[in-house]
Amino acid sequence: MQLSQRKIAKLTVETGHVRPGQIDHRLRMRRLLMTAVRMAVVSISCLIGAIPEVHAGSPLLSTNIGIHARVLEHTSMEIISQARELTITNADMRRGSIDVPAASRVLVKSNNPAGYLLTFEVNGPCPLLSSVLVNVGGREFQLAPTGGWVLLPYTRGCAALEISYRFTLSGQARPGTYTWPLTVSVNPR
Repeated sequence: MQLSQRKIAKLTVETGHVRPGQIDHRLRMRRLLMTAVRMAVVSISCLIGAIPEVHAGSPLLSTNIGIHARVLEHTSMEIISQARELTITNADMRRGSIDVPAASRVLVKSNNPAGYLLTFEVNGPCPLLSSVLVNVGGREFQLAPTGGWVLLPYTRGCAALEISYRFTLSGQARPGTYTWPLTVSVNPR
């Protein structure tokens, strides 16, 4: 199926690869470039003494120029909400773990069809934890006590992710309120 340039431009804008004004700008630049090429040909011809005949349908008025654009891969994340503290109770100590539902909510934008990496880094040494289980959109991933990453698939537009955590407590853990132990970030694949 052959798409017209207008349909291709519309699809490119709808998929978020370019902003609407960028296509108009590139078309204006193409027209300006074509005019400059025509003027250069006439000017050079005058300098060498061969004045071309310019009229409608002349090759000087009809030239094809190919324009190619490469859309760079881009991945970004906005944190909507993030727990700031982790409170460990005596009941958590007896159970040996603590569940924190929906502790992180993020929006991820990526145009990379290969997906992206959601990265979890432990903020400095954390003797409280022996392991971390994260639940991202209903899928569970086991991380090391130092953190790790999760490969997520490409989602057209913006992916709203809710992240829940299960922290397995180490023998050094004690009841109390602590600074949130993980930082969430996103990286291109």
